[in-house]
Amino acid sequence: MHNGARVCLVGCLYGILRAEAICPSPMSAARHATAHLLTMMLLLILTACTSPGSDPPTASAAEVRYTQTCAVCHDQGVQGAPVPGVVEDWGFRLENSREDLYTNTILGVGEMPPRGACPDCTDAELRTIVDYMLRNVPAD
Repeated sequence: MHNGARVCLVGCLYGILRAEAICPSPMSAARHATAHLLTMMLLLILTACTSPGSDPPTASAAEVRYTQTCAVCHDQGVQGAPVPGVVEDWGFRLENSREDLYTNTILGVGEMPPRGACPDCTDAELRTIVDYMLRNVPAD
């Protein structure tokens, strides 16, 4: 859910709750308390399930992050770093699973430092960057 829609929905729910408090309808106190409780629970669930960090990184975000951090080594194949799109560079690396590539990216391997020298990248971002780098490498 996009931030704008999330804010609008939360605002609407809060508005309904406030309107009930200011101008109570003739419903019973028990029904009013139940409606209040359900609205508060819905707000809590909505907030927990749609945190700002819950949107997965996009391919364009991966490209930007790759350019900012990974390209320094990977565009030139520095110290054996595989170049994106060059199938031969990825040969033995692709003998294992993509999960292994993700793990090596996160933990570091050989000359590549942990997290690919991007300490502020999340695991999800690193996975998306790996996928971005492999976009032109044919899958077996």
